Amino acid sequence: MESDDIKGGQKISVGGQKKWSETTLKILELIKQNPKISRKELCEELKINPSAVQKHIEKLKEAKMIERMGGAKGGEWRVNK
Repeated sequence: MESDDIKGGQKISVGGQKKWSETTLKILELIKQNPKISRKELCEELKINPSAVQKHIEKLKEAKMIERMGGAKGGEWRVNK
């Protein structure tokens, strides 16, 4: 993972592409570690509210970095390379 200068821990880039917040990257890492992780578990792990988790997930989905496979219950995340 490449990174730009981080001033105050705000934004870093992945592969020289889009700049991502630390929280977005942490969500991506947690999904890689546990593809079955729920949004509720992400909220608890990161200590942020559900709407914030949803916002970060939507950014990752729009960038086609992740996608949801299966249903809301019993499904899992797939991280695209």
